[in-house]
Amino acid sequence: MIRVVMVILVVLVSFGLCLAGEQSSKAPSIAPELGHDGRYTINEAQNEYTKGETEKAEAILRDFVNDHYLIRFMLGNIVAERGDNQEAIVQYERSISLYPGFSGAWLNLGKLYYEEGRYGRAAECLLKGYEFSEQKNQTIRYQAAVCYMLAEEDQVAIGLLEELAALPDPDQSWVETLITVYLGNNMLPKALETIEHLIDNSQNRPYLWKLSAQVLLEIKDYDAALQALLIYSYGKELNAEESMLVGNLFNVINAPSAAAEYYRSSMNLGKDQLNTTNAERLAVTYLTAHETDQALEFLEMALTEIPSAQLWLFRGKILYDKGVYDDAGQSFRKSAELDPGDGQSYLMLAYCLIKLEDKDGSVAALMHAMDFPEQSMAAGEILKNIDLVWGQEE
Repeated sequence: MIRVVMVILVVLVSFGLCLAGEQSSKAPSIAPELGHDGRYTINEAQNEYTKGETEKAEAILRDFVNDHYLIRFMLGNIVAERGDNQEAIVQYERSISLYPGFSGAWLNLGKLYYEEGRYGRAAECLLKGYEFSEQKNQTIRYQAAVCYMLAEEDQVAIGLLEELAALPDPDQSWVETLITVYLGNNMLPKALETIEHLIDNSQNRPYLWKLSAQVLLEIKDYDAALQALLIYSYGKELNAEESMLVGNLFNVINAPSAAAEYYRSSMNLGKDQLNTTNAERLAVTYLTAHETDQALEFLEMALTEIPSAQLWLFRGKILYDKGVYDDAGQSFRKSAELDPGDGQSYLMLAYCLIKLEDKDGSVAALMHAMDFPEQSMAAGEILKNIDLVWGQEE
């Protein structure tokens, strides 16, 4: 599955009192003049704020007689800085009511509404802030799209993300998020179409091939998904998880030798990938490819890292099938020591000892196996016919 790309909104306009924001040529009205008294008030408040006297700075701003959007904005900054989001929202809302074209207040409102969990309103404010900003930071529109996703307004989010993805050299996170929303809305053909268009449109970035593979996996086109991942690997070295996935896909299309190569690579790249399940998967893959010696060589290495009863048992079975009964028996003993609750090891040990003509040892192993419900019937049958068994062996 494609991971959901989330975003944590940062403070888009500094809490510093000196940064009052910017005015765009698209502003709906002319910004009100601050006047001499207002400029004096801002300077005084700024001086106190710079000295760390936040309370004095706040008091100076609150004492200002005339209402002005910059005074309200700076008050919002101070109360937001101390964690009073509710009053900060009131101050910012008042700021934009006095001057609707003030991007700084819109952006900070978006940030606070996000923190309050009002995602739809946060998105609206962020888009207003973007609209009235002189510098068109597309990240703001992306943040708005994510807020719409959180507000469960996916279609609005899709519209924004499609516009972002259509820009020259779109950011990877924008494209990944768009594909995530497509998949969440069961729009798989649209997801593939978008990725293919970006690849064809001189955007042949490695991550697009990985995205393509993930979408193809969703529609169970494993051969195409494998091809996409291999193309991805030409532009970017696979990590441990990606190598494991490629190995799985080679197994699906019945190419065990290639699968084993990628499984081994995965475990070399990431120690967390070297676990009992993956080790047994690789050993089985070697056996499927008729590469028994490679399977045993790998298990020898794996058992030094993860002394697992399951792997010792598996190694013993491979050796038993090869007729190496003494070494197989040692593996079954190791398995029984590590997991005394598994009767299979005792039964397999008995088979080895029978082959090695160790009568006393085989009977003792069979008696142990009798203690386990799943093995008791087989062990009992052998014990009842033990003389016949020895006759066959002789």
